[in-house]
Amino acid sequence: MDRYLLLIAVLALILYLPGVWWGAPHATGPDRVHSWGVDDETPLGPLAEVHNIIQPKPDRNLGYPLMYSFLVVIAYSPYLLYLWLTNKLTTLTAVYPYGLLDPISTLKILSGIAHFVSVLMGVGTVVAAYDIGRTVWDRRVGVLAALFAMASFPMFYYARTGNVDVPTLFFIALATAAFTRCLIYGLTVRRAISLGIFVGFALGTKESAVGAFLAMPPVLLLLHRQDVKKLGGGWSWAFWKAPLAGLLAAVLALGIGSGLFVDPERYFAHIKYLNKRMEDLSTGDHPVALTYPYTLEGNLQYARQMGKYLVDIMTLPGLILATLSVLWVLWREPKAAWLALPACSYLIFMFLSVRSAQMRYLLPMGFLLAFFPARTVVYTWDSPSPGTRLVFTLFVGGILLTGLLQGIELTYEMIYDSRYAAGTWLESRTEPGDLIHYFGSSQKNPPLKPGVIMKTAIGYYGMDARPRVDEKAVQEILQEWKEKRPKFIIIMPDHTSPPGVPYSHTCPPQIYEGLLNGTIGYQQVAYFQTPPLFPWLQRPPLDYPTVNPPIRIFLREDTDHTIKLNPTVTYQTITGWEVTTIKSGFFIPNSPMHKYKDRVYDLAINELGINRVRLEITSGLENPVDYGAEHVAGRMSYKDWAKVRYQVINDNEDPFVINPNGFHFTELDARVDNMVLPLKQRLEDRGEKLYINLTYVDFGPSKFKHKDFPEEYAEFILATFLHLQDKYGWVPDAVEVTLEPENSRWSGKQIGQAMVAAGNRLKAYGFHPKFIAPSNTNMAKAITWFDEMMRVPGVRAYLSEFSYHRYGGVSDTNLYTIASRAEQYKINTAMLEHIGSGYEDLHKDLKIGKNSAWGQYTLAGPGEDAGGRYFWVDASNPDHPIVNMGSRARFLRQYFKYIRSGAVRIQTTTYSNIFDPLAFINTDGKYVVVVKATAGGSFSIQGLPAGTYGIKYTTSNQYDVDWPDTTIADNQIVQASIPEPGVITVYAK
Repeated sequence: MDRYLLLIAVLALILYLPGVWWGAPHATGPDRVHSWGVDDETPLGPLAEVHNIIQPKPDRNLGYPLMYSFLVVIAYSPYLLYLWLTNKLTTLTAVYPYGLLDPISTLKILSGIAHFVSVLMGVGTVVAAYDIGRTVWDRRVGVLAALFAMASFPMFYYARTGNVDVPTLFFIALATAAFTRCLIYGLTVRRAISLGIFVGFALGTKESAVGAFLAMPPVLLLLHRQDVKKLGGGWSWAFWKAPLAGLLAAVLALGIGSGLFVDPERYFAHIKYLNKRMEDLSTGDHPVALTYPYTLEGNLQYARQMGKYLVDIMTLPGLILATLSVLWVLWREPKAAWLALPACSYLIFMFLSVRSAQMRYLLPMGFLLAFFPARTVVYTWDSPSPGTRLVFTLFVGGILLTGLLQGIELTYEMIYDSRYAAGTWLESRTEPGDLIHYFGSSQKNPPLKPGVIMKTAIGYYGMDARPRVDEKAVQEILQEWKEKRPKFIIIMPDHTSPPGVPYSHTCPPQIYEGLLNGTIGYQQVAYFQTPPLFPWLQRPPLDYPTVNPPIRIFLREDTDHTIKLNPTVTYQTITGWEVTTIKSGFFIPNSPMHKYKDRVYDLAINELGINRVRLEITSGLENPVDYGAEHVAGRMSYKDWAKVRYQVINDNEDPFVINPNGFHFTELDARVDNMVLPLKQRLEDRGEKLYINLTYVDFGPSKFKHKDFPEEYAEFILATFLHLQDKYGWVPDAVEVTLEPENSRWSGKQIGQAMVAAGNRLKAYGFHPKFIAPSNTNMAKAITWFDEMMRVPGVRAYLSEFSYHRYGGVSDTNLYTIASRAEQYKINTAMLEHIGSGYEDLHKDLKIGKNSAWGQYTLAGPGEDAGGRYFWVDASNPDHPIVNMGSRARFLRQYFKYIRSGAVRIQTTTYSNIFDPLAFINTDGKYVVVVKATAGGSFSIQGLPAGTYGIKYTTSNQYDVDWPDTTIADNQIVQASIPEPGVITVYAK
């Protein structure tokens, strides 16, 4: 097999395959079973069309012939057979869930299969370009032609969706390849049959393909006549047998592919529908489609628009190069110039017959013109002038790179489509029975959980119907919202939206403006649109705003602000509120911090509610020199100690034999004695347990690195556990594998390998701690490191907590992704460091990120209240330092003090856009409801069990304010209020 052909096919597959899942429906209801793409009838459309051959329905989709449906159903067949054999499919029906045991996953898989068919056809198109270039010229031309076809911008969309455009192009490409062989080697019966089959299949997929074939018969007949005459033949059977064989093959292929032979009534109904649609478009009065009349001005406008689309498909330099190359080939190589006829005839056909402009209509032009610039470039490469070769190479490289980057940008926006984030956002804020209104087609909406009801705000009858946007329609919509009270309104553009308009054409502009300015009882609460990967790159727009559309979500304003609790639905379990032991002043004797450490510990445990500690262990503890002892004794400054605390010298060559003289735990013991034990004892006095998180830190250079030797890392952790057990009688609850791996250059793979090695080693000694990772500073990187880490065999057996910091990559989308990864692997999440984070971040991490643990940073220290300490100390009078709770910690206390370790978060429901609640049940069965208020006001809580409840709030102007206790019986309501924005806590006593 030609290795170039194989490499080209693999490259095209790599480019087109990512995002193949885009648009697959989340089929939680009968109105959510269609793909997002316009004219993408998958997953059910092809099945419905084939089923309609047996049992026709009056509402059949007559837009296209049946060739694509046949191909997709054939691809579906093995999977459908599997479903049937495993009892996951009964008899297929036309009613949701269509006889499927699991319609959600099944329809996603069917969409993926159908889209993969398009991917393979896209790859086949690129391979055909190579074959044509190689056949007419040589392999170099073939490779370049394939690259030009591959980098065509719209291929990155249509080659991974369920539209018929790439399947049509695929058959055009195969037909052109057969036409090329006829041109070069002559017309034979076999070649004519191949050409006829591909032409017939192309027309059986989409009739507009005929434009590419109009010039082929006369050219081939002319050349074939010349060849026959050279052999002494005339108008004999020797001449006619090949053309007639090709014609017969085309008729048979068209009849089979289009469905004419199996369902002629449906085929002629399709032709009738197609003619009617062309007539409607020719009037220029379509409510959505941009059409051009047969006038001078109309022709000029249409030509300009077609030129713009060709630029979008090929780039402006690419189009210029292709045009000049066609002329050059016509001048230098007349026989090869016949290959330009399909492109010319197709363009002329589209201009004369299809008076509606869309980029996808011109998609074949990117393929049909790919060979000529490839030939011109190869010719320049054979030039004796190095300058000419260099200039053309850079020029062509720029064209291909631009197309590739545009395709990568589109792929990125498909993978991170705004609807995914919007769906996750809605999932955490909707319950079964909630009503959401939208405008336009239901198929474009974000994924929703089962039971959430979606309704159009006003009737939508397809893109061919003129919408009602007058004042009467506005009043009907407002009356409907007043009576039905939908919780959310979703506004986004669709295939009916004029360019740049952010809403469907069925949404009256007055409604959109009223929603934006909040005058009709709804306020915008969320906006989703993934920023571009390459902000500096101008990505051409698609025909419709189908990929990554701007989504606005509006929430109904309510005046009762009722919060309902549902303890039957639970989320995460809290493991603790964390603080780190990084401040060496707490564990160095005679340090000024020793004068107030007891006061800090009392406040931390009894007032703030700390119950989890990060016990840091530096990598340099494995070293024959005990630098930690020097620092703790005051003989080495912090600055000097910091230079050596991460320098590792291996204890010996055997990671399974611990040399006691190679490890020194003086620094660790000082942390334990002066920080961990005081906190631990105070918490035990309250009847609670301190959660100890042993955290490995490796922030400095060293010739020997544990990250490069997983078993050495395991030895280091085991030595630490054995030491702590021998000296203190306990071991840590968890091991945080490494702190901020970007700073220590640990890869996700290395984290996973170290975790597995340490887990196995500790298990062999009877230790079974939790493992925490990856702890990146950047939320987005944490996801990347996590995914890499999870690919290491054995990690799933040990990892208990997905940890991250908030210093970079902060977004709700990343937070949702972290939560979804944790749910996928059934582990916890934790935000364990961010200097400056306050209650807003905590609330979001608990609600969206579903955190089980959370920590700001250090416990206390002198200096300003900068957000890195829970307590700041006024040490202006060294003999009488004053310990102050930080301004952020005062709000955090509303959570920490009342939500204790083991508390389980339960479901809350509210329509309020002012009060955002979180509810928990502590291990003693007592309820806690923490409400983040964006404004002052009153609210009520339904669902609390009988008992007495305290009510405490903190605002920027008032701290630790108590309302009188409230005692209720079962099913009674607790009323509460807060005078201004802040946090209010209702807790059982």
